[in-house]
Amino acid sequence: MELMYITNRTDIASLAQDAGVDRIFVDMEYIGKKLRQGGLDTVQSHHTIEDIKALRPVLTKSKLLVRCNPIHGATKDYLSSAREIDEIVTKAETGLEKAIEGETEKIFKGEILDWDDNIGLK
Repeated sequence: MELMYITNRTDIASLAQDAGVDRIFVDMEYIGKKLRQGGLDTVQSHHTIEDIKALRPVLTKSKLLVRCNPIHGATKDYLSSAREIDEIVTKAETGLEKAIEGETEKIFKGEILDWDDNIGLK
């Protein structure tokens, strides 16, 4: 079993890592989430690139996992998918996980890999 914990707090991430959590999950997905999950008892985070940068040095055993927004163009309210992904991969120097039409794929340095491919996200 693989354990994951959603947080952007370094103190909580450190505790989770020490407790054996395999992946610390930064959730940057927020576009349309309120509409999709409205009325449900779900976590609706709005984590940022800065959260990723803060967590990276803390995670020495746990892997860092990032979920970004669905594919979208730029609007006055948010960056385009291309820019968001570029910032996650280059500025935060991490891989990411995103949902595309119900299928989970990993993106690392611009290369789409199947979920079963074994790459490090630290």
